[in-house]
Amino acid sequence: MKNYNRNDFKLMFEKNRTQFFVNEKKGTVSCVVTAYLVCPYSWNSPIVINGVAIKGTGVAKCHADDTFDVERGKRIAMAKAENKVYLKAVSYLEEQQEHLVFMNNAIEAF
Repeated sequence: MKNYNRNDFKLMFEKNRTQFFVNEKKGTVSCVVTAYLVCPYSWNSPIVINGVAIKGTGVAKCHADDTFDVERGKRIAMAKAENKVYLKAVSYLEEQQEHLVFMNNAIEAF
């Protein structure tokens, strides 16, 4: 993304909304995380951008030769889910930037 400073935007994860789903028979742990895109004008009272809530899901699968460990599976699944949220946030910001460029060009043409 051109002219974009990653320090201008942050993700604020809602830890109390993080959900885990464990299936010991299949050897899987799923995680769903929710984050809000914020502009940290002040970390004491960040500005939530358009109420944008971004959800991400991650799944950790245990290999048949490994021992199933719920805690390790939770860490892996949460890392995957958070990574998806970051990718969705970048995609959202790029889409918004394209919209602003379009509107700016339309105003200049007018």
